[in-house]
Amino acid sequence: MIQGTFPVGMIIGAILVKKITDRFSYAYLLKKLSFMLAVFMIISGIPVLFKNFEVNDFVYAITYCVVMFFLGLIIVLIDIPIAYFMQKEIPNEYRGRVLSIGLSISKMMLPIAMALSGLLLNYIPAYMITIVGGILYLIVIKVSSNCFILEVHSKDYSA
Repeated sequence: MIQGTFPVGMIIGAILVKKITDRFSYAYLLKKLSFMLAVFMIISGIPVLFKNFEVNDFVYAITYCVVMFFLGLIIVLIDIPIAYFMQKEIPNEYRGRVLSIGLSISKMMLPIAMALSGLLLNYIPAYMITIVGGILYLIVIKVSSNCFILEVHSKDYSA
């Protein structure tokens, strides 16, 4: 049930992406969505802190369903406009190379992240990794929020 809400959020986000990018600039959206992503990362670790309290398992399930739904929604609202921007702005003769390099880098990061998280899980509780990761992401967002401006509008975008 919990894992099922992530793709539901992604589907709803994909349906809403054009309307949202028409109303707000991508730079504004990226700042707000990155903040929300960090907050939901932190929220995903918080319920475990209250394991000493008598809480019904249904409350945990609903909490994590909401978190996973919004994570799916946020990820789609970040990914689709940037993919559209890259396809629109990169010249045809370079597009395949640029996108394959980006994909290769992201594929290389996954095993590194898995190995690092596996090592960290030996020493740090899992809920602390998500909470600290969310806090570190908030710090990175705050520091780098004014460093770059990326404008993507979906006026030419047809979903």
